[in-house]
Amino acid sequence: MNPDYLHRPGESPMSDVDNIVGQITRDDIDRARSLLRDVAIRTPLVPVSAANGRAALAKAENIQPYGSFKIRCGSYAVLSVPDECLDRGLYTASAGNFGQGVAAAAARRGVPTRVYAPDNAARTKIGMMRSLGAEVIEVSFSRWWEILSGEIPEGETAHMVHPCRGREVLIGNATIGAEIIEDAPDIDAILVPFGGGGLVLGIAAAIRLLAPHIELIACEASSSTPFTSALAAGKPVAVESDPDSFIDGIGGAMVLPSAWPLLREYVAGTAVVDDEQAAAVVAMMFRKHRLIVEGAGAVPIACALTKPDFANRKVAAIMSGGNIDEQVLTDILRRHS
Repeated sequence: MNPDYLHRPGESPMSDVDNIVGQITRDDIDRARSLLRDVAIRTPLVPVSAANGRAALAKAENIQPYGSFKIRCGSYAVLSVPDECLDRGLYTASAGNFGQGVAAAAARRGVPTRVYAPDNAARTKIGMMRSLGAEVIEVSFSRWWEILSGEIPEGETAHMVHPCRGREVLIGNATIGAEIIEDAPDIDAILVPFGGGGLVLGIAAAIRLLAPHIELIACEASSSTPFTSALAAGKPVAVESDPDSFIDGIGGAMVLPSAWPLLREYVAGTAVVDDEQAAAVVAMMFRKHRLIVEGAGAVPIACALTKPDFANRKVAAIMSGGNIDEQVLTDILRRHS
């Protein structure tokens, strides 16, 4: 069975009160771009192509400081926290990339940070968070998901900076969409890796304001398809994840219920590739472009270059990060020589 799922955005209209994406303005995005100018770089759109003749534009967020787009949303979220909320520090739940962004921004504000991370997270991400001064508490994946879903860890009194929820996180991510639309205004679709929903909803905000004709597609690996499964079921459902997958930055136990109405409102559908298709892109980007891409960042490119729906269309794919363990990269390059 083809796991991809398409639907009609806006099938279940939301109230204005609940629509956080619809409340974001151009001024919000412009302000974030101004504040982030000295924190994150404006990344290029890299033309990529495959042996099958297909082509796409890859938004190279993997070359950001600390190797991920999350320097944008993590930094903007921390910069937006009022001073009176910082007395007891900050905490977040992250597999690594968002934690790095939060830790770096918190260090600039002189605020201690705790990161609850799943114990299967890439070692390079864990090490980088600690090097940035964060206290990293490794927990089981199921416990991490509970914290990500809103459960407060026992004894935790710090201010929570959530990686997927919150207006500031979405605005920080919307800056990526604004850059793509400025640099390639004639694209037909933007392909986004789907984790907790913060990135895809941030891009949705930019599309709504700047180029509503562009189709927004959430991309998943077949090793974990919470959004595809939710669309098929008509509601968030629990899914199994492959613990041996090298793709650790996307997927999850299920779509966060708080994000579900927004996702149905703004995302046109999903595209799914398997781990080996993503691994082939990791190898291709290293050999042809000398770029290091993690699994989550490779998935949208793999979708763009292999899925029939994107043939003969101009698409941009967000290459979200480059934080891949060296041994994992070495193994992929050996398999895809």
